[in-house]
Amino acid sequence: MLPILVCAALMPQSSGDTAFDIMFGSRAYGADDWAPLEDQWSYGLRISRRISSSDFGWELGLSLSSASEVLSDGVGVYDFELEFVELSGGLRWMPQLESPLQPYFATGVNWQDLELTVTDLFTGEQGTAGESSTGLYASAGLALSTGNIWRFGVDYRRVFGTNIETNGVEGDVDYGQFGANFSAPSLDSVSEF
Repeated sequence: MLPILVCAALMPQSSGDTAFDIMFGSRAYGADDWAPLEDQWSYGLRISRRISSSDFGWELGLSLSSASEVLSDGVGVYDFELEFVELSGGLRWMPQLESPLQPYFATGVNWQDLELTVTDLFTGEQGTAGESSTGLYASAGLALSTGNIWRFGVDYRRVFGTNIETNGVEGDVDYGQFGANFSAPSLDSVSEF
């Protein structure tokens, strides 16, 4: 995925605006399916690019999230570790305003891969289960530009329409996430510097 992100960012487009975001967030999966591992910290990378001088563009992202918990069933003690890897891509609307605060809205497709590892802390025995799912996402955010160098932002992201089945049990990996991000200098900004 990383080579695709780099190639897409370097594609020639006139008057474009490319941003490389480093993202951090607090993600909440459904408690019915994932308690007590539903609340997770996430981090990732996102590349977005405005198409020419329009208000529209695209974005590609890669993120990871995880949670762990030690639980007991009254007989044994178990360490549960749940990890997610997510790839996403979509369209972005970035209205050009005469303001250092810039809103953006995006929607697209995402793919998530999960791995659950359960370790018996008494015997050391370990079991794993994995699954993947495709869904849709929508996000909205606000970025503060500090000139041509750095941008800082906050956003909310919602993933929906996912479906998984593990050992005959159906569920989903839908989530809501509040996040923060900051952007390195864009290729266009650097060339203007």
